Amino acid sequence: MKNILLLVTVFLAGHLFSQTEEWLNLGTDAKQSTYYYKPHSTNKAWIKIASPQITYYDNGKNKTVDGYQLNLWLFDCEEKQIGVVQTTTYDKSGNVLRTLHIKSYEIELQYVNPNSIGENFLQAFCKK
Repeated sequence: MKNILLLVTVFLAGHLFSQTEEWLNLGTDAKQSTYYYKPHSTNKAWIKIASPQITYYDNGKNKTVDGYQLNLWLFDCEEKQIGVVQTTTYDKSGNVLRTLHIKSYEIELQYVNPNSIGENFLQAFCKK
């Protein structure tokens, strides 16, 4: 009986852990960018943007690639504000093209516009 209980406990713990590791699809916009959400901490979450046209800044120029970005966002649910903490751009093969870390005192929280993708991010995070 103890072995069965241990087996069930291990299975449930593994299942719950895998559930927290999954990305939630937030939808696709008119430019064919697909947005995914994954919680990170009590006030931060990852937003993944997969697109055939990811734009990033490199060596003084804007560049566009088929790939994805992982963006760590800071959320203030009470004030309905969000701000970028970190962003990493990848090509479609998963090679890192650029990473930007923003110092905590430089993070600018901004109010989200109604009916925007930012509002979708805020709703996904604050409903938890």
